[in-house]
Amino acid sequence: MKYNYLKFISVLVIGVSVATGCKEGTEDPIAFGYEYFPTDSGRYVQFKVDSIAWNDFTIPSTVDTFRFDIREINDSVFTDIAGEDATVLIRNRRDSANGAWYIKDVWSMKRTNARAEKVEENERIVKLTFPIVDGAVWNGNLYNTNDPWEYELTKIGEPFTVNGFTFNETVTVLQTGNNDIPSGQTEPLLNKQLGKEVYAKGVGLVYKELTILEANIVPGTPFDQRIKRGFKMFMVLTDYSPQ
Repeated sequence: MKYNYLKFISVLVIGVSVATGCKEGTEDPIAFGYEYFPTDSGRYVQFKVDSIAWNDFTIPSTVDTFRFDIREINDSVFTDIAGEDATVLIRNRRDSANGAWYIKDVWSMKRTNARAEKVEENERIVKLTFPIVDGAVWNGNLYNTNDPWEYELTKIGEPFTVNGFTFNETVTVLQTGNNDIPSGQTEPLLNKQLGKEVYAKGVGLVYKELTILEANIVPGTPFDQRIKRGFKMFMVLTDYSPQ
């Protein structure tokens, strides 16, 4: 995929124009898709997290698996450095189903007329753009110093079932980083960087997967058989509020 900057700019112009043209109290949030990214205090989403990590810094190299639970809680609202309302996001973790919860991270999130942002590990990421338009493309790392990642909106308003929960209206965000696939090939040469997030209306994030891997060069060998470092991570919804 290549960046469609004209499409992205047009989406932003439409969103800002319509938002500023509405009188206060008459704006319909469903038309923009704001309900896919709730920021009001008191909400939470809880996930089962599974990950596989490859590490070639040890001898011999290792492959480790991890499983734990994460609960993201929308806490208090504050004014950020841009002078806009933002929400403290407290991320609790437990390492087993019967384990004690403890605070793992304190992040933040905010939603403006044009985009939804999340600050993860001090890095601001553009998670969604508004209005929600099929095929809209943007750089998720626009506001941090990381290499560009292309984000694209797909499957808008489609139902999605995860772990026994069915949501009637969701949007999927496909994410692509550095995938150095040689011309005429289907496998990356050295890097595989892919992500996917699914947001449900009225709930927020309900599913996430992320792959960041590096591999050795072994001609004729599939990428997944020559991984040297990196990880795959899956987050599956197990609970949310309100229901």
